[in-house]
Amino acid sequence: MTRATPTLHVIGDSHAGLFTGLGQMPPVWPAMGRCALPGVHAVRLGPFLAYSLTRKGHPAQAAMHAALRATRPGEVVMMCFGEIDCRCHVVAQAARSGRTIARVAQELAQSYVRACAAIVRARGQSLRLAFWGAVPAAEVVENPETPTVGTYRQRASATRAFNASLRRAATSIGATMVDIGPDVTDDAGAQRREFFPDRVHLGPTALPVAVAALRHAGLVDASAGARLEAAAAALSMVPMQQTGAGSAATSANAAAGAGRVDLLIDRAAIECVARGARTIAILGGGMHTARVGLDGYRRRGLRVAAILDDRPSGEIDGVPVVLPAKCPRGVRAVVVSSDAHETTLARRAAELVAKRSPVAALRGAAVVRIYEPALGESLVAGA
Repeated sequence: MTRATPTLHVIGDSHAGLFTGLGQMPPVWPAMGRCALPGVHAVRLGPFLAYSLTRKGHPAQAAMHAALRATRPGEVVMMCFGEIDCRCHVVAQAARSGRTIARVAQELAQSYVRACAAIVRARGQSLRLAFWGAVPAAEVVENPETPTVGTYRQRASATRAFNASLRRAATSIGATMVDIGPDVTDDAGAQRREFFPDRVHLGPTALPVAVAALRHAGLVDASAGARLEAAAAALSMVPMQQTGAGSAATSANAAAGAGRVDLLIDRAAIECVARGARTIAILGGGMHTARVGLDGYRRRGLRVAAILDDRPSGEIDGVPVVLPAKCPRGVRAVVVSSDAHETTLARRAAELVAKRSPVAALRGAAVVRIYEPALGESLVAGA
């Protein structure tokens, strides 16, 4: 399926996950996660540092070169690194070298910009380069998977110096720097918790702010800007997903136990809306679909045209259960509806929406999963 032109490619560490629009962590490159923000392609290279990209021969450089193969002339590449450096390494490096925190952060930002510019130039295309500022430091980070070094004041100082130098360095080479720090902090510069559900990463509530900043910076195609802002507004209501390596059934049971199945259904419905899919089909006409019903989709203004099942029988909430071959035209998304067999059904859905699918009415439709979105195929068929 042809990608929207031009595309904004966000390449970075875990903070690139914000730009999936789904409140979840994308898989590490070369695996590709899904993106619900139209015209945005988010790539998580891995837990690399801004410093990693400055080291010749480092795996981060090789991964970035590979990720850039998905770009086309005239598109925007926005780099999203530096928060890990400011949280864990700048303070320590300053102590070891006897330099100030500000000096270390400034030099790092300058080297990072030069390195990224060189890698983008090597692509040999007229790509536009941009940089996403490191998010503000948290006073307290309790998750052992996101350790900190130094005091809050030291980390905040490192972040401020890094972003200020990043802006100057980017401007000096004709690149753009976007920093929404002032919009997601209070008057004292502290994180506003509604934007930082885990005290480190921006959550879905920050999407409207982020998209507005991208439009203001001229990084988003004007013709697609309104649709992007509408998608950001809808997706900002999606609960942040905590994804793991467990099975779909395990995640389903955990969600049900917490009384959150309705929220997960709503997340799937919002994802359909964000992708411009107003008419959808449900894949799976079994007990799960009968139990959760169709009201969650209808509340978001979606029309459920059919419920698809390889062994159809009867109807659910007034919608007939039919063979996939009998799906009516106009369906733009297929929601996989099963708690125990979601992965198997997702593979079946991928077959049905493929470019050469025997079911013409479903070719190119999005595949939306309810319980394990992080393990799903790309939203864009064939991408």
